[in-house]
Amino acid sequence: QNSMVPALVSLLSAALSVSPVDDTAVINLLSALAAVAQKGEEGARSVMDSQGQPVINRACGVSTSETSAQVQEAAADLICQMATYEGHVREAMVEAGCVDALAMLLPGDAAQRSEVHVRALLGLGMLIANNPRAQLQLASHANIKDLMAIIQHSPDADAKEIGKDLFKALARSEESRNAMAEAMRSTVNASK
Repeated sequence: QNSMVPALVSLLSAALSVSPVDDTAVINLLSALAAVAQKGEEGARSVMDSQGQPVINRACGVSTSETSAQVQEAAADLICQMATYEGHVREAMVEAGCVDALAMLLPGDAAQRSEVHVRALLGLGMLIANNPRAQLQLASHANIKDLMAIIQHSPDADAKEIGKDLFKALARSEESRNAMAEAMRSTVNASK
C-alpha cells in the first residue's frame, strides 16, 4: 500500500495544478493519503518521504470554489492524522511548513468555517507541543490575530476551547509571548 503513495502524491499535485481545481478529486486523493497515514507511523513517513507534505500544504490554500472549505478540511484532517505520530514525522512536518499552512486556515467567518478552524487548531496543537521552534513560528505568524478572533467570537465551543489551549501553550514561553505581541502590533500598524 505504501508503494502507491508516490503515485497518489503525484496525482494530488496534478489535480491541484489544473484550473479550476476538481475539488472532488482532490478530496478523494487527500482521503486516500489519510488512509495510508492511519496505518501507522510508517504510513505517515511514506507520505513525507514521497514529498507529500508540500503538496498537502498547497491543498490547504485552495480557495477557488464554493467547496474549497471541504478541500481545506480534508487537507487539515490529513495533517492531523500525520501529526499524531510524535518525533521524526512531526519535526519533518514543521520543517516542511505545516505550521504556516495550518495558520493560513485560521482567517474567515468562524460560523461558516468552524470545521476547518477546529481541524487547523488541532493540527497546530499537535505540531507545537514540546516544539519551541514551531511555537515561535505560530506566535509570530500574521494570522495569530485570527486565533484571538476564534477564541472570542467562534460559535463553535470546540474551536474556542482548542484555541484557548493553543494560546495558553504559546503564552508559556516569553519568546512566544513577545512574538505574538509583535505580530499583533504589526497587524494593527498595517491596517492604519
